Amino acid sequence: MSVSHTALNKLFGKAEEVNGHERCETYLYRWEVLKTRWCKVMIHHFVGDDWSRDFHDHPKNFVTVGIKGSYLEETPNGTEIFKSPWIRKFGPHHQHRVSTPWGPCWTLVFVGRQLRDWGFWHDGKWYHWKKYVEEKGGPADKMKSCD
Repeated sequence: MSVSHTALNKLFGKAEEVNGHERCETYLYRWEVLKTRWCKVMIHHFVGDDWSRDFHDHPKNFVTVGIKGSYLEETPNGTEIFKSPWIRKFGPHHQHRVSTPWGPCWTLVFVGRQLRDWGFWHDGKWYHWKKYVEEKGGPADKMKSCD
């Protein structure tokens, strides 16, 4: 069974497209399925590699469920392949970068409350995501993966 973006857009509203502030092609579409004050449930559709070659982290605790496909996760500790089905969790300080060398990947994501701001790691320094993507000529322009 295949679910289309059109069907998901009708159910949950237009998908958010993640592309590094339009630096690269969209690599991730995500839909918010449910939102409470304690958590959020989302559908992620990875269609390419993270737009930045730098690692990023997240402001929340995550549980991801691999529904279809696989992805390659790079972390400071190495690289690991996740093939669906999987269930995994990680915290707000987990640094990673995701790529999809074998094609698209679908995940269901359970996200906890925000615990901190999120950002990117460049040359061992943490950058708030907004500064990272909005600084002209900064790390985001130097580290985009689509060049």
